[in-house]
Amino acid sequence: MRTITIVGAGQAGLQLGIGLLQQGYTVNLVSNRTGEQIAAGRVLSSQSMYDMALGFERELGLALWDDICPPTVGVHMRAGNGEGLGVDWRARMQAPGQSVDQRIKMPRWMAEFQRQGGNLIIEEAGLAELVLEQVFSFGIEECQETVEAIYNFPLPGDAAMDKVLVHHG
Repeated sequence: MRTITIVGAGQAGLQLGIGLLQQGYTVNLVSNRTGEQIAAGRVLSSQSMYDMALGFERELGLALWDDICPPTVGVHMRAGNGEGLGVDWRARMQAPGQSVDQRIKMPRWMAEFQRQGGNLIIEEAGLAELVLEQVFSFGIEECQETVEAIYNFPLPGDAAMDKVLVHHG
């Protein structure tokens, strides 16, 4: 089976990596921060998850906080300026959401990724590093398709977008 390398150990990268491991793939996950650094750092993005996203987490066995995290049952938004309130609305959600701080969630998922056999690589992953990883892992002939894809990367909507390989292995 192929080896897949994923760059980024956030919500999407970790779910994808764990899902691929569960399907029998060999998976490398590249992160520029350790779980400890994430846990000790500042919040970098929203942590609210809603029904569909929580369903994906449950399918992968990653809904580790269902029993202890209070549900989010509605949303309220207020925005304005010095002249008054411009927007003020609230609504109940069709299904409960959940908000778990990513400084708690991502380190646990990184540990779960490794427990399931994934290879967590802590390093920067710029374009040069990705190309070098391809060359040294597979040899220049085998990685030509990936190198060409990186340098001729199509824009979203291009027909060629469906053919781009992120990792050739």
